[in-house]
Amino acid sequence: LLTGIRVPRVDPPAAFAYAKQTRTGADFSQMTAACVLTVAEGKIESVKLAAGGGIPMPKRLVDVEASLTGIRAGEKAVREAVEASASTVSFRSVEGFSAEYIARLGAVILGDVVIAACTASKGGAE
Repeated sequence: LLTGIRVPRVDPPAAFAYAKQTRTGADFSQMTAACVLTVAEGKIESVKLAAGGGIPMPKRLVDVEASLTGIRAGEKAVREAVEASASTVSFRSVEGFSAEYIARLGAVILGDVVIAACTASKGGAE
């Protein structure tokens, strides 16, 4: 049973974002995502992205990371990259929600955490 996570301090220009989607505050997560990245000159220079809840086991999403590295740190570019690479993630049904629903939710949550990290990073999101 996982009871906590220790995350090292992230100093600028790197930034971190986390999101957990549940039906209620005390519910198990339908999708959880975390992102740490660095933005330089308006582009995502490095990114680490992990997910849990809507996939069989929590893990880093290296294919999605690869699609994000080097792109503009703006909402449109991030959403397009996540949408294009989300098919590489094995989403599963959660608490009565279909795998297709969780896949769509996953793409939104993943995009949200990357955009939030871009905004928090030095250089910000466009």
